[in-house]
Amino acid sequence: MNAASNQSTFHVLKESILHEGPRVLFRGWLPAWARLQPTTILTFLVLEQLRKAVDLGRDSTDEA
Repeated sequence: MNAASNQSTFHVLKESILHEGPRVLFRGWLPAWARLQPTTILTFLVLEQLRKAVDLGRDSTDEA
């Protein structure tokens, strides 16, 4: 993002892969995953509990 030259994104990507190998594309993946994974798990757990609560609410109103 602080490139001094006016090179295209594809040129920088190609040069990075040529000089550092394809693993350069995954640099920083593990810390990003470790930061996002707990939030994602909690989101789906809460979503499932809300879905169960809504289903119970629908069942109780159908019986009345």
